[in-house]
Formats: sequence, C-alpha cells, structure tokens
Amino acid sequence: GDFITLFEKTPAGKVTAITRPDGEATYNADIEKSNNSEYASKVTIDTTTHYDSMTMPAQILIDKGYTVKKPTQPNLGQFILSPTADTPAPADTVIVTAGGNKVVRSETKYADTKLTSIGYALITPINTRVPLGFQAVETDLKDFGWERGATAVADTMSPITRGCSLSSTSVSRSDVLTTADVQPVGKSASGVQIYELKSTDHPLMNKAYQEFIDFNKNEAANSVPYQNITKADFAKEHGVIIIQDNYGQWLVYARDQLRPQGGCAKPVVYLYPTTAEHVSVRVGARVKVSEPNYDAAKGWSVWAQPNGLLTVAGKLYTSLFWEGPGIGNYPGITEGTVVSRAEAAATIRRQLAEQGLVGHETDDFMAYWQPKLPNTPYVRLTWFNTAQMNELAPLAISPKPTTLIRVFLDFDGLDQPISLPTQHLTAPARIGFTAVEWGGLANFRLK
Repeated sequence: GDFITLFEKTPAGKVTAITRPDGEATYNADIEKSNNSEYASKVTIDTTTHYDSMTMPAQILIDKGYTVKKPTQPNLGQFILSPTADTPAPADTVIVTAGGNKVVRSETKYADTKLTSIGYALITPINTRVPLGFQAVETDLKDFGWERGATAVADTMSPITRGCSLSSTSVSRSDVLTTADVQPVGKSASGVQIYELKSTDHPLMNKAYQEFIDFNKNEAANSVPYQNITKADFAKEHGVIIIQDNYGQWLVYARDQLRPQGGCAKPVVYLYPTTAEHVSVRVGARVKVSEPNYDAAKGWSVWAQPNGLLTVAGKLYTSLFWEGPGIGNYPGITEGTVVSRAEAAATIRRQLAEQGLVGHETDDFMAYWQPKLPNTPYVRLTWFNTAQMNELAPLAISPKPTTLIRVFLDFDGLDQPISLPTQHLTAPARIGFTAVEWGGLANFRLK
C-alpha cells in the first residue's frame, strides 16, 4: 500500500526492507527510489525476495461464475484497524479462503438513496485489506445493442453511488428497485440483458439527472458533453443503466459522460508544530490538483512554523490543498443532520466548532463550501471523522503530530426532509504538534 513496507529482522539485529513482496507485480522505479531513500542507513534493501502468501494471481474465481482481479499497481493494502463506535467493522462476507488469505465481499449502505455499494477485497496474512476489481458486466458501451434510445454509444459506465474513493465500490445495488420499475432496453456485447427505468420520474432517475445538472453549473460553459441536456434526453442517452446480476440483485450504473466527475473536493491541511521544523506530508489518494505542487512519489516537504505558516520552495502558504479520489473505502451515509436551507450555514459553523476547528479554519471552510450549498428547501449534513478519513485517504505526516483532526462533509439537497439517526460530534484537545484537515463531497459529485 501507499505507506506499508515489510521488514525482516535477524536474531543478530540486522534489518532488511522487503520492497517487492509480490513476485508477480510490476513496481514503479521512481516511487521505490523515493521510498528507499527514507530508510535508515542500517536498513538493507532487498528487491529479490518475495512471499508466496503475498503474491496474488491476476484473477481469483469466486461464486456465481464471477472473478475478482488484483490491483494494477503493487498494493499491500491498508492495516485493518480495530472497530470503534465511529468506524464499525465492515459487513464482510468471506467468499474464498486460500492459506492465510481471504477474499471478502463488503457492503456499505446509504440510508438517503437506498443504494448499497458492494466491494471486494483480499484480507492478507499481515492483517491488511487489498481492494480487488470486480465487474458483473462489461463497462464499455461501444458494442452494446440498444432497442430504444441512442443506438451508437461510444462511452463507458460506472457504479452509481456517492464517494471519492478508488476502491470502495465495484457495483451498486438498489435496495428498492423491482421488476415493475424496469424494462429491457438492450444487451451488452456478451449478451447480458440491459434494463432502463420505465418512468423518467422515478426517484433514481430524478436524482441522477439532477446531480449531473448541478455538477454542470459548477463547470465552465461547454466544458463537458451534454451541457444542457433535458431529462427526457438524459433517459434516451442511457444516463441510468441497470442489470440483474447472477445473484438476482438489481445493479445500477451511470453513463460516464452523463455523471458528475470528481474526487474528494478541496481537502486543506494545516500544520502547527510546537517549534519551526521541516515536515513531510503524504496522502493516500490519487492527487489530481494541488497547491503547492504535490509530488506523487514524495508528497510535500515544507518548513512549518507554530503559527501555521508554511514555506515551500521559497513561497509562503497557510495550508496545503489537494483534490482527488482516496485509496480506501468511502464511508456510508448512516446518520446526519437534516436542516432547512436557511439554517445550513449556521449549523455547519457550529458543527465545525464541535469537532475542534478554530476561527480561520472555519472561515476558510465556509468561504469555499457555503456558496456550494444546494438551493433546495432542506440540506442533509453528514460528517466523516478522523478515523474514517484515515481509512479513505490516510495521511503520513513526519514528524508525527500529537493531535490530528480530520473532518469531511458529505452533504445533499433535499426537497423533503428525511429521518436519519443524529450524529454525535466530538473534538480532541489540541495538544502538541497539531495537524488539521477539512474537506468535503458536494451533492453534485458521485463516485
């Protein structure tokens, strides 16, 4: 994984870093060089030893005739943390066991949309979780045969669910769709039956369409295809695509040119060391935009002062900014606060304080996010905490902060209020070297 290295230690105390434990993987030389430069001079680097238990086959046969595939990049996964009240253990189902490895299927439910994200992972002998690829149907639409609507579709499709993660969702199941809601619309290249929603006023269609339109409002004119598409044409262009898988589940996809694009939106990192010092910061995400520039192999190297000022390449900054999908699982929406649009900004300010953010941090958050609040009668606010963010996009900060506060807001616009369990927010004491991060996923962004 991004921050995991295996070491061997002899009885005499010699330490060796096993940098290529997967014997079949293709490793990135630049990233290896950067990682290796951080080891102490007494650590020996071994690029030839590999472990059978850590060498994954290209694909693994699971049940119902399906297979899962190993990551395209070497990946030791993420350490599996002990469950807490804030981050309960995933609802894993063991599918295949091979020696010390287990292939598991996990489900993350979204109480607001009645969708469930389904993902697959390998649990390794060293207690890490490696995301695995899974497809219930081919996702390239160019050879699909369509009976209605657009007949020539040069595009791809993706699971329709919330999030900004590279690994959390393989497929998305609707927990409310029935046979009465859908009708056949074509077949995939391999002959899988493809369905569409019978009604263009189905809540799922309304949601998918509105999120795409809302996303376009935040983009430059004509910067994306189908900029001003009507809902009727959205349906004809196969904006929502449905299949019934081998388990009998209804899986929902969005056509990629007709869905919002984006990752975790503008996470901002503040650093407050107790004395001025050099600090390195790496984030477990595919960083697409950053300020100052984020080096994919090394991350950021900054001169940090106790007042929060950061110096990078001779320039002063007050924070580090990044955007992109995280490498870990995106949390489900199981609780939150539903307020009127008029109450949303004040509620967000209060809840930021309840999580330990202070004046300028809150002001920065509000300056970025308040203009992006949806113009709907009600707004749903759900916060992810430090433990959840450490799973979605782990931060590696050296030297390690004494206090780490990470908050992330997932919000959505609602025409009618919904009932959700109340979220209880807490703030750690800001002791010693403190690092703070805020970010969010707006209502117009799907995975």
